[in-house]
Amino acid sequence: MLINLSNHPSALWSDKQLIAAHAFGDIIDLKFPSVDPNKGSKYIDRLACEYFKRIEALIADVGVSQTIYVHLMGEFSFCFTLFQLLKKHEIRCVVSTSNRVSYTDESNQKISEFNFVRFREII
Repeated sequence: MLINLSNHPSALWSDKQLIAAHAFGDIIDLKFPSVDPNKGSKYIDRLACEYFKRIEALIADVGVSQTIYVHLMGEFSFCFTLFQLLKKHEIRCVVSTSNRVSYTDESNQKISEFNFVRFREII
């Protein structure tokens, strides 16, 4: 199973990313929190603990008979802190990798496109 904790719901993923994600099993989206940039480390620790408990509850609902992966992408300090908790409890994490294509359109505005390549496990 893949728990998608990112700002990008799986319903909006490309076919290529969905196919790669289904290799992990079912996909469950967990809405990424809005992380307050004005708050400090203790806030991040509490938020990471809260989301760790949410992930534990999702795992309990599906049972431990399958390998669980968390797709973890977003605000860095939150992701780093949560990753440490997940790793400590032997919950596997992946990130999505992409190729970035940037160009300037006719109105001189920079446009960036991100094309999914694969999931990479972080260890």
